[in-house]
Amino acid sequence: MTMSDTIDHKKSDKLLERKKRKVLLKEKKSRIIVRNLSFKANEETIRSAFSRFGQIREINIPKNSDGKMKGFCFVGFDAIKSALKAIKEMNAKPLMGRTVAVDFAMAQKKFLNFDANSVQSVPKEDNETADEKLVMDGKDDSDGDDSEGEDNDGEDGDEDENDGSGSDDSEDDMSAKKKINPKVLNDASEERTVFVRNLSFGTSAEALNEMMKQFGETQYCKLCVDPYSEHSRGTAFVKFKSKEFADQCLEAALVDDNSDLFLDGRQLNISLAITRNKLKDLEEKRSEKNRDKRNLYLAKEGLIYPESPAAEGVSQTDLKKRLAVSFAIQY
Repeated sequence: MTMSDTIDHKKSDKLLERKKRKVLLKEKKSRIIVRNLSFKANEETIRSAFSRFGQIREINIPKNSDGKMKGFCFVGFDAIKSALKAIKEMNAKPLMGRTVAVDFAMAQKKFLNFDANSVQSVPKEDNETADEKLVMDGKDDSDGDDSEGEDNDGEDGDEDENDGSGSDDSEDDMSAKKKINPKVLNDASEERTVFVRNLSFGTSAEALNEMMKQFGETQYCKLCVDPYSEHSRGTAFVKFKSKEFADQCLEAALVDDNSDLFLDGRQLNISLAITRNKLKDLEEKRSEKNRDKRNLYLAKEGLIYPESPAAEGVSQTDLKKRLAVSFAIQY
């Protein structure tokens, strides 16, 4: 075997491995967990309840060592859109006499981290601002490449682990290696990157990138992904090869109900990605604008409490009127 044949063989193996990862990632993202399930449920009743949302790939009902159900199951669909429909239609709805909780399945390690962090107080932050910071800081906690993902997709039996997908340290290392170089994302000042909102949660990076190519060649298309669920947040960044292409895209976005920006049943909202400094200025202006400038302390002027020294000599009727006015101003 020649050197050329060896190189071609390695390339073929890498391509095959990438395709396998893509299939595994798709299967993982289209998997849901159904909690508070009736102990009388079986695969047939579950399939009957969820098959109307799309083709079901698998149904996994974890059981205890004694053979009894644990009260939850996993349902894997062939498409993410089917999983989204199932969550929308079945979450908090009755199934066999019990109100079930339906959500995307999550890897064990990520679910445990999410559960631990959820009890801590997290400062409120606008979703749009959080997404825009990804470009400004050149940092991202999510894997924006839909073509690559974690390899393992085993099955665990404990509901607290929330997913039948196994997860280990090697997966985290692999995921970290596949992330886009942070330096590449720190390019908003070039004015070639646009920020896309109102994406369907089932829209893939490939589909969005293909649509954006109508305005010119793109350099990358990156979905903003939740670090825990690994599902799209409904926003993305698209960088064009030149500023001219980005300008054409932004001009098209100014047209109301532009069919060129309609994807997966949604009208996309597109704006220019901004730098971190500009984002900070906008946040300060927004904070200043929302600041209450009313001098509400003046509302208490003239208020006399019944048992205060100032109430001496004031009739009860007058005191009641003053209290009533003060209460009306406050509420």
